[in-house]
Amino acid sequence: MINQQAPSREKNILFIGFMGVGKTTIGKLVANKLNRKFIDTDEEIEKEYEMPVSEIFHQLGEKTFREKEKALITKLSEEGNYILSLGGGAFLQEEIREACLSNCIVFYIHLPWESWKERIPLIIDSRPVLQGKSINEIHELFQKRQEIYSHYHYRVETESLDAEEISDRIVALIHSDLFPNEEKAAKRLLTVKNVVIGEDIPKICVPIVGQTMHEIIEEASHLKAIDFDIVEWRADFFEDVEDIKKVKEALTEIYAILSPSPIIFTFRSIKEGGEKEVSSEYYAALNKAIIETGMADMIDIELYSNEEKTVQEVVQFAHANNVFVILSNHDFQKTPSKEEIITRLCRAQKLGADLPKIAVMPKSKEDVLVLLDATLTMNEKFADRPFITMSMAKKGVISRLTGEFFGSAITFGTAKKASAPGQVATSELRKILYLLHQNR
Repeated sequence: MINQQAPSREKNILFIGFMGVGKTTIGKLVANKLNRKFIDTDEEIEKEYEMPVSEIFHQLGEKTFREKEKALITKLSEEGNYILSLGGGAFLQEEIREACLSNCIVFYIHLPWESWKERIPLIIDSRPVLQGKSINEIHELFQKRQEIYSHYHYRVETESLDAEEISDRIVALIHSDLFPNEEKAAKRLLTVKNVVIGEDIPKICVPIVGQTMHEIIEEASHLKAIDFDIVEWRADFFEDVEDIKKVKEALTEIYAILSPSPIIFTFRSIKEGGEKEVSSEYYAALNKAIIETGMADMIDIELYSNEEKTVQEVVQFAHANNVFVILSNHDFQKTPSKEEIITRLCRAQKLGADLPKIAVMPKSKEDVLVLLDATLTMNEKFADRPFITMSMAKKGVISRLTGEFFGSAITFGTAKKASAPGQVATSELRKILYLLHQNR
């Protein structure tokens, strides 16, 4: 959760979590990115005693180690401007918890048990508290420690992410408006041709997902009789998408049929639910080529599929050519935590997105509520521009209908074939949105 009483960004940044989750590796990366000094408290104690923690436990006892740990962490927490990584058992001591929560920004680095237990063979020799225990006993210890780690300001989910990705997200969070006591700018609207995004009823976007030139032209022609606001061409469905010349030809046909309706150009990668995968170099070249045509009003760039340098390069190129940018993230596996959803949207905002976007997959009704709660909080506290959120599949359909209430500025409907699970027929979508608007 996000603790709204979290201290300001001038305080120490501190990482807690079970042994072996990567606190030291992540901490060093964050320290380097923020140009701060990194201190691993276990390593500091090892330097003083000139022996590893396992030997300190063996020769001097755990009590000696814990007393030294408490004195060191309490001292460091009061000095400020450090990046600190604590040993897995440090938060067992109440004095340490109180000092850290009062004087530091505490990040809980979380890894689920099923993923963590695979690391046991790699770490057990240097972790005396694990030695001699059965897998069931280790699991019990893991569960007990989770209760201690519930004292934090920010929780960071690390499953399926490498250390570089995790550190980038933490730095984005630190630089974002998630810290309290900072005024956000007044929320601005986005006007694309004759469509104003971010006011009243969410705008309806419909996809073109034809595989051949003939199918694309047929779908575009069909849309002329449909009530929509924006069209998105999902170019990853196009069989010739790896031929930029043919992509331009297809866009020319769409533009001729549907202009002056705003057009979004999107190439969605397989890892984010799309149809094809291309190299990072081709991805950038394709989007730049489309930007140069002047026929796409907006481009959708994936927030995490390419290096940040590539993302920034395309964003800057688009803005230099008067093309708006959607920075998007699609999680087809799960619904992240509320704070993680907000973090990703804030990151897109920081990188210059005109429209930050996130779509997540719910596994329960509670997951849908997490997405709606994150949307509302983002809208009320952090967003200075319109943004898009949705919970996918049938479970998440309510999120596609209630954008006006929670803050999502665009909803995606279908005319023929859906581009994502859970999309509602455009004809029904307009009626529902209008009905909700009238009774708001």
